[in-house]
Amino acid sequence: IGKYKNDKDVWADISQGFSEMGNYVFMCFFISIFTNFFNVSKLGTVLAISGANGLKAMNFSGVPLMVGLIIVACFVNLFIGSASAKWAILAPVFVPMMMLMDYDPAITHAPQLLHLHKKIYNSPYLPWSIRSMAEELHLSAGYLQILYKKMFGVSCMDDVITSRIRMAREQLAYTEKPVSEIADSCGYRNVEHFCRQFRQQTGLTPGTFRRRALETLAAPFEAKKDGSREFPGSDLSSEYATPNYHNVLSHYNVAGSDLPSDVLDAEGNILPPQVEED
Repeated sequence: IGKYKNDKDVWADISQGFSEMGNYVFMCFFISIFTNFFNVSKLGTVLAISGANGLKAMNFSGVPLMVGLIIVACFVNLFIGSASAKWAILAPVFVPMMMLMDYDPAITHAPQLLHLHKKIYNSPYLPWSIRSMAEELHLSAGYLQILYKKMFGVSCMDDVITSRIRMAREQLAYTEKPVSEIADSCGYRNVEHFCRQFRQQTGLTPGTFRRRALETLAAPFEAKKDGSREFPGSDLSSEYATPNYHNVLSHYNVAGSDLPSDVLDAEGNILPPQVEED
């Protein structure tokens, strides 16, 4: 039909297609030989053991070792762009080598995990999922969850929730955006789901949190005769007494908040407003 008048035309087209693949097939042939030789000869294991013994003899470990691994990875990256190809080359040598030096295999993923952690807190509004994170790091979903929890103490999605709620706290306290708009800007497509998750994390509804935050930040301090300050209507008597719910206004530090640094203490918590004394 069309360009094919008979079976000879079909075979001629197939032959032309295979002829164009000749260079690729030729290259794959030698690659397969090298891969098989690498596996049969246990060259990866030999290099790992020899490398580990050499590094131990030089007492080369800790930060210098990690920097060295990064330099090696950067050098390989000049010639091989594919992440999966680099992993196939480096993993058989460096993973056993790190294990022989008493380093957990997860350490080889530390830069990637740190980058992912920072990205989650910088962009909590993205449609995060375990699958998308695993694809970004070229890991299986299950292995990613194990590594992430081992490194940060929480699961990937728990970190996503934490980052979104922190961003919502700041917007509730420092903007006049409606709750629905805040929910959308924090990555929630359903306001009811946002309100339910916000209450689970803070013990307050978004509306109650905003009202108390505004009351806390706007209420003046009354100077006492002895020079200390007391929050109006509060029975707390510390030098800078504030209601307990003030402590939940945590700074969105990892995400790089727009809050000025002078409203935050050393731990990133929002400071109470200061009133000049007469």
